[in-house]
Amino acid sequence: MSFLVRICLSFSTISLLSLSACGGGGGTVGGLSSRGSFTLTSAEAEAFARVAEFLFVDAVVNGVPARFILDTGADAFVISEEFAARAELEIVSQAQVTTIAGSSTVDVARISEFSFANVVGVDIDAAVLPLTNLDGIIGLPFFEAVVLSVDYSSGRLVIRDPATFSLEENQSMFGGELFRVGSSLVLDGVIVDGVDIGSLRIDTGSSGGIRVDAARGQTLLDQASDILPVLSSATNGQVPGTAFIVSEFSRDPFFLENQFMIVQSAPLDIGLLGSLVLRQFFIVFDASRGTMVLRQERAFEYALVDASDLFTTNPFARAGSNLDVPAVFDSGLRVGIGSAL
Repeated sequence: MSFLVRICLSFSTISLLSLSACGGGGGTVGGLSSRGSFTLTSAEAEAFARVAEFLFVDAVVNGVPARFILDTGADAFVISEEFAARAELEIVSQAQVTTIAGSSTVDVARISEFSFANVVGVDIDAAVLPLTNLDGIIGLPFFEAVVLSVDYSSGRLVIRDPATFSLEENQSMFGGELFRVGSSLVLDGVIVDGVDIGSLRIDTGSSGGIRVDAARGQTLLDQASDILPVLSSATNGQVPGTAFIVSEFSRDPFFLENQFMIVQSAPLDIGLLGSLVLRQFFIVFDASRGTMVLRQERAFEYALVDASDLFTTNPFARAGSNLDVPAVFDSGLRVGIGSAL
């Protein structure tokens, strides 16, 4: 069954593309001196996320309760300035952060202990940024320490220990299709309206659908019938782009119609596949082995409308009483911190 979702947007998204150390002692990994060490207190545990534009979860940092998002597009942990002060986190260095809007210097805080479900992490370096409406972002170091299944329809998460559980060996219990995506969870061979747009990074921290730059998406943009200008905002500026609906999105064996896409004017090293597409799937991540399972659970079809056509301030407008998708599409936040420069 497909559901029609109409969208009007004043689009906002933070896109941090790289992080390099500019202070502190010792060697660096991805621009940070410590990615942390993670252990699991049990072989398997269940948790729940609040599914809105992101996957919101409750964690504990240095004994302080925290509201985080799970973000496969972030190569490191991120902490808000407000939470870093509230939890009295130690600032251990600075780092150069490059976003879609340029580069800036940020503090790096040390998380002594992080816990979520059955996962405990120690000595995790996190970039400190002026985030709003959340305390931080759980990035790839967490995903590399677990096998995580995400049920977008219910918000149910299952966290398994990769020391005792391999996704490839247990694929049959999930069904769906197994993909080899590498540790950065990059899906290749994506076709949009007959155009091979190459690889897209699976990005649970992106509130959009498909995002590419003009080098990859200009042909698709030129043939779009309805477009909507959007601004993507980072902590240090904004980048314009254009939103539109593509007729066909496919990655064998999956095929989706009328999906949401943004072509941004600034260069983007790799395209992103965000929550507007991902929420149609049940997903299992095994980042340490570079595999992922996708099983399609439902289909949403998107359409652009002007704000004047809506009878609600919510940018998601319900097109029918049976539409089982959240009615709110808040300002999005995408963080992807890459390797050291």
